[in-house]
Amino acid sequence: RLREALPPSVEVVRAAPASLGLFLDDLGGPRATTTGVAANAGLLIQKALDALSEPVDLHGFQMRLKVAAGVSLCLGRGSRETYREAEFALRRTLQANSREPLRFFDPSLWGVIESEMQLRAAAERALTEARLALHFQPVVGPDGKALSAEGLLRWPGRPVDSPPIGPMQIIEALEACGKLDAFTDWCVDQALQAINR
Repeated sequence: RLREALPPSVEVVRAAPASLGLFLDDLGGPRATTTGVAANAGLLIQKALDALSEPVDLHGFQMRLKVAAGVSLCLGRGSRETYREAEFALRRTLQANSREPLRFFDPSLWGVIESEMQLRAAAERALTEARLALHFQPVVGPDGKALSAEGLLRWPGRPVDSPPIGPMQIIEALEACGKLDAFTDWCVDQALQAINR
């Protein structure tokens, strides 16, 4: 589908299990303005999104994929930096649950990126150094008997002037730095310790 929708000059690579990278070249010639290049890139990416949004027949069922795109303009910079920016723009699109499936990277968001990177590093250290806490509270049935327990994730000992961090932010930060399996093992270990107390 992509090959039919896009010109032959577009390079398509598999970036991750559920992600494709599209490298677009020559989007306006040597005299093209940044605005013109961005407009041409937006049109091509929208064509790709439209092609991927078409229903897929899966054993007689019509399945429609949810697709989104993050875009960054290279403008003479390295492809690795450009890819990171596009990936960040994509994450912002997915997090916002936006009806607009295409988002360009905005350089003013570098502060947000830096904060996210700091949170990832801090969360990884907190997990490694056993500075996270998992508290359990009972889930009680109508008869007053405890049926199970739910875990409440906390991050004690953070600086007083630090912004509050919710459990989902901690989990997302650990997932982003590849520590989700280690975090799951830690949660199971904490639960087993609580049972044995």
